[in-house]
Amino acid sequence: GLYTQNFFSFAGPSSRKAVSQSEFQPSLAFGLGHGSSIGTSYMMFKYNWEKPAWENVPLGVRFAKKFTLGSGRMDAGLEAEKNLTFYKGQPDMTYRINFKYRPKD
Repeated sequence: GLYTQNFFSFAGPSSRKAVSQSEFQPSLAFGLGHGSSIGTSYMMFKYNWEKPAWENVPLGVRFAKKFTLGSGRMDAGLEAEKNLTFYKGQPDMTYRINFKYRPKD
């Protein structure tokens, strides 16, 4: 799948800096059986139309596992992501641990 958002200035004071940016979030996952999957991390690509340049180009992988916990369901995931662009203040590598608990309906 692909999720995208676009942010563009169209009104407001002229003293304010113009915004012209697109964000893309691809999603790909493969089931490994027994509730496990591997796929892309929650990476978000950002393109600045004002510069014009890519501001964020991540490349990442995610391993996830779904299992029963008590009477509910737990989704857990581990991610590692490398940023291929180099802007001051942005991390070179990002690691995430995700947990989502779904109680029984």
